[in-house]
Amino acid sequence: MKKLLLAMILFPALAGAQLPEKPVPVVDREFKADLGALGAGWTLDAVSTHHVLSDPRGYENGVFFHGSRSTAKVMGAWALTDTGSAFAGYLWKKHVRNRYLHPFWRAWLLVPAFGHIEAAVGNWTLPDERGVTWPGTGHSGLLKSLRRHPSDNPGGFHD
Repeated sequence: MKKLLLAMILFPALAGAQLPEKPVPVVDREFKADLGALGAGWTLDAVSTHHVLSDPRGYENGVFFHGSRSTAKVMGAWALTDTGSAFAGYLWKKHVRNRYLHPFWRAWLLVPAFGHIEAAVGNWTLPDERGVTWPGTGHSGLLKSLRRHPSDNPGGFHD
């Protein structure tokens, strides 16, 4: 953000570059697609979080409600945050007329979407009590190795 403000100060021509004042629909195909990506990422994160928290040893290790075991609390907080982010993206797309800054409305939707997808992948790579990752295909490599007792793996921490 600081770099963006610095660029706006150093290059005043960027600040004056305006998009044409023509009526443009805000909720178009692009906005719906990015909103769908955010919803899909949230859903993947909710399913994987529920899977992790259904294990008696599982707990939330994230931004909201650290240490909690309630999927509803954790994902409800993320739903409110994502709703605010989608609204901010809507307002950005509707009101920012600078042609260089206008495309950044997508960041309000895609950054949280990728964050949820990353969290879901992280949840799915956690091994269960049998040492198998969900949904039961493959293994988690280093995490699986570190959970075993060192005497079970005399060659070191590698599979």
